[in-house]
Amino acid sequence: MGRYKVKSDRSRKRPKDAPTHVGRLRLDPIPAQGRMILLRERACDRIYNACLGEALKQLASLRADARFEQARAMPGGKARTEAFAALDEQYGFTKSALMSYASHLRGHWVRDLVGAQEAQAEARNAFKAVEKWSVGKAGRPTFRAYHKRRVLSAECKDLCGDIKPVVQGTRLVGIQWSRRFVIPLAEPRTTAEAAELERIATLVAAGGLLYCRVVSRLVAGRWCHEAQFVLDGHAPLRRPTGTESMVTVDSGPSMLHVVCDTGSFHAEIAPSVEDTVKELRRLLRKLDRQHRAGSPTCFDEQGRHVKGRCDWRERSKAARKTQQQIAEGYRVMAARRDTDHGRLANRVIAISPHVRTEDHGTKAWQAGLWSKSVQHRGPGAQLARVERATTRAAGSYTEIDSRLGLSQVCIGGERQDKPLSERRHRCEEHGLDVDRDLYSAFLMRHVAIDGERQSLDLDAARRALFGAPALASSKREQDGVPAPAPLLRQDLGVGPEETLGGQEKQRVRHRRPPGRRSLVRIRRRHEAKSRGASGRAARPEDGVALDAQTSAANQPLPTAQAA
Repeated sequence: MGRYKVKSDRSRKRPKDAPTHVGRLRLDPIPAQGRMILLRERACDRIYNACLGEALKQLASLRADARFEQARAMPGGKARTEAFAALDEQYGFTKSALMSYASHLRGHWVRDLVGAQEAQAEARNAFKAVEKWSVGKAGRPTFRAYHKRRVLSAECKDLCGDIKPVVQGTRLVGIQWSRRFVIPLAEPRTTAEAAELERIATLVAAGGLLYCRVVSRLVAGRWCHEAQFVLDGHAPLRRPTGTESMVTVDSGPSMLHVVCDTGSFHAEIAPSVEDTVKELRRLLRKLDRQHRAGSPTCFDEQGRHVKGRCDWRERSKAARKTQQQIAEGYRVMAARRDTDHGRLANRVIAISPHVRTEDHGTKAWQAGLWSKSVQHRGPGAQLARVERATTRAAGSYTEIDSRLGLSQVCIGGERQDKPLSERRHRCEEHGLDVDRDLYSAFLMRHVAIDGERQSLDLDAARRALFGAPALASSKREQDGVPAPAPLLRQDLGVGPEETLGGQEKQRVRHRRPPGRRSLVRIRRRHEAKSRGASGRAARPEDGVALDAQTSAANQPLPTAQAA
């Protein structure tokens, strides 16, 4: 009992909702270490699946109890919460109970691969997934399939686990995963990676590290490993923030319409994914043809896939290769989308850290006409990225209620109902012909917020749109005819087709190498050009005879030596 007399402080005292961020560094394991990493991470997947099955079984038993329906019928309050807590405790549907179950799973070969904290972390993740599904915040969690996994990971709860950083002096050199298993860090390839390594090492030395994680990703058929350090505090700002008063954003399924103090612009969300989407569409059609050829019993007489589980099990080598290409395409698209989201969020924050956006409810777009665009571009993830950037910049992120109907309100106060196909806001009385989305973002700047109440201040919007002198001159004269006031915000009339169509979109275009037939055509084209240059008709400036009649006239002049 002597070893337990002094209790160690296993976790630092910090607030419950304190911010954290993740630092990433590449690992450089030898082949034997890479195989051991994959073996341990797949063992963690086995622990997760076992804990997930146990949590689903406990939840099913809990819901079958008659007291569960009685607790659901109770009004919200402390009594209802205590009734559910008593049921959870009785049936073992708690995080601590599931973590204890994970600890009991560490027997025989599992004990050598999975540490105690890694198993408890997997149990915690499984419990969170089932708990979200039980309260309706997420879908039913699925088990991790061995052949479908493209990302593997293992993590601890704190620095008392098996995964720890290795520090030599002031340098961070690697990750230690259990006894005598040290994985070195890869050498930085760019100045940005070197700066990130220096920053993480400084935070680790200052005690800002909470726990470590090892992640493996399948990139182009090869497993790449990285170390993730969960650090205390917000991620640092890499670019300066703007000084304008406010930025208002009207979001759409594929574009952001931004209005600030000095101008406005239309920004495309994740423009780099279009090339990947085209390539994925081609690969999916190819896989469908291979599916029909390899398993015709899966389709009926009209070419539709029959209901139930697919019987296409014995897949050809070409079909498996196509599946790998599709998985790689989705990974590339996600990486490009994440990069574009960060670039656009930095562009918005560079204007002002105070952002207003309309609460459209981006989930409703997934079931409408824009499901593919939402899937590929991720407008909800883009707005979440902007919100996180405002938090790091000590700014504000405010959502304006969509029930105000800003795109349907005219500057005079009357309402103009417009269908979605009409993308311009026109008003002959006030001489308005502006872009609908920019106009909505402009009115968003003049929404007065009083606690939970929001109202549109049209007087302030008119002063900002026409100016005070223009409003005075546009009052009704003696004959009763108002003089149209010139707009101060002429930039609101520019549509997205004028800004994005006239300039080259910044996309990363990856051209495939030419095929065999293309190379033959290119070679023949070059040969035809060379033959045409050698066999064309001679010109007088070439100094050669064109025909027999003009040969004498085109003879070169005799030199002094010839004379």
